[in-house]
Amino acid sequence: MKEITARELATAFNGVLAEINTTDYYGITFEMSKARIEFSEEDGELSFTTGNYNYDGVGAVVVKEDLIDTIEHDEESDQYLISFTSDIPDIVVSRFKDLEELEKEHAERKQQ
Repeated sequence: MKEITARELATAFNGVLAEINTTDYYGITFEMSKARIEFSEEDGELSFTTGNYNYDGVGAVVVKEDLIDTIEHDEESDQYLISFTSDIPDIVVSRFKDLEELEKEHAERKQQ
């Protein structure tokens, strides 16, 4: 696994939707689908936002950069693992895949 910064994570997901899930439950857990990831240099915050003000409403989670212990990228699975300095469950971030993409991947695996 390769360690990256919060800014690098946001850059990797620029224009790409994400799936975001906590790995465990102790104190807090959440799941987000079709999320946008942004990093604010000015505030030192990594944010995960999903939804649309005009249609479905919006949900967001904002994390101060100093609470992040590490962000690791598993290049084989193309997943990112965010670990924290306090008692917050790790977060797994991966690229959102629509039904068509999932069906295509499944068909490719069946052919192998």
